[in-house]
Amino acid sequence: MKKRLFKLRIIALLTVFSVSVFSLTGCGWLLTGCLALLDDEPYSEEAYETAPSSNSTYNNEKYAYNTLDEQSKRVYNELYEGIVNMEDEIDISTSDESVFVKVTECIDADHGDIFYTDGYSYYIGGLFGGSGFTVSPVYTMTKQERNNIQAQIDGVVNSWLTEISPDASDYEKSRWVYETLINRADYDSQSSDNQNIISVFLNGRTVCQGYSAAACYLFDKLGIQSCIVPGNTEDGPHAWNLVLLDGQYYLMDITWGNSAYEDSGSAKRVNYAYLNVTSEDLAATHFVESSFPIPECVVIDDNYYNQEGCYFTTFEPDRVGKLIHNGYVNGVDVSVKCGNNETYEKTKTYFIDNTNFTKYVNTSKLNYTLYPEDRIITFHFE
Repeated sequence: MKKRLFKLRIIALLTVFSVSVFSLTGCGWLLTGCLALLDDEPYSEEAYETAPSSNSTYNNEKYAYNTLDEQSKRVYNELYEGIVNMEDEIDISTSDESVFVKVTECIDADHGDIFYTDGYSYYIGGLFGGSGFTVSPVYTMTKQERNNIQAQIDGVVNSWLTEISPDASDYEKSRWVYETLINRADYDSQSSDNQNIISVFLNGRTVCQGYSAAACYLFDKLGIQSCIVPGNTEDGPHAWNLVLLDGQYYLMDITWGNSAYEDSGSAKRVNYAYLNVTSEDLAATHFVESSFPIPECVVIDDNYYNQEGCYFTTFEPDRVGKLIHNGYVNGVDVSVKCGNNETYEKTKTYFIDNTNFTKYVNTSKLNYTLYPEDRIITFHFE
């Protein structure tokens, strides 16, 4: 059994000579299977009716698809095309249940926007015999209903996409996806359709699976490869994202980036601790449970803190102090990440324990949040 380690967050209001500390933990939510449909071109009825011959080419760009052997890729394309066309019976060229299960998980991971299925039934061969499975997806709506909802989703997404320049860098696009989904969709475990993108784009209330699926949808529109990572945290099943930026893989957990996820009574803030992080950053609390391999993410080039000049490998009080001052003056939060425990402890001791933040702001009070496991300190000035 894997050891579940609780991720500690210390949220505090610091007044010189008076400190109050609270501890909070995160949680995970049960996932259900959810396949997805994605198209770079604007939606059209004809595209669905004719089962685009480019499906195989389109899938070639997908992460989980490319972890499969050739036989499994063939099954993946067969099943995906049948689902896109909402066929009642789909013949696939395998009778190996393990291949079928793995393929469905890979489709789930790659195509986070098929919002109209809920599992499958299958049997060996057709009515007159055969050597492969015949699969009957369980559709939750008619094709016309699916088409109408897809058109609504596309209208919302196309409106959102006007906010990000097509010439933006990969990092800028990833930050936009992260911030947009947190700001526009609240975490709500009771929300309807919360295992698919309807909950995000049409309802504005979702859970981890909805966030992850919506991220895949937006990243695809932005020309960036991503997939949903299935796994667990200390409180149960969870989902987050793998994303390819500037040729390197990073992990992103939008759910944990929403501060209201862990404290529904607090004002919602964007917590950047989970934007483009390494495998090591998540290793203590996130446990991958997928049938396909997830690459080891090791670089920090497009990590939020590195990109924003808030990553410190040595104790630099003047630089951190300047960030604190600018945050105070502009009324915005300031978050810094330390590359090692020594730097974290020195920074925390100097600014918080010894109250040297007063050298950089015209106040004796400071709201802050500590993330000891991530070696992050966030100063709140909003």
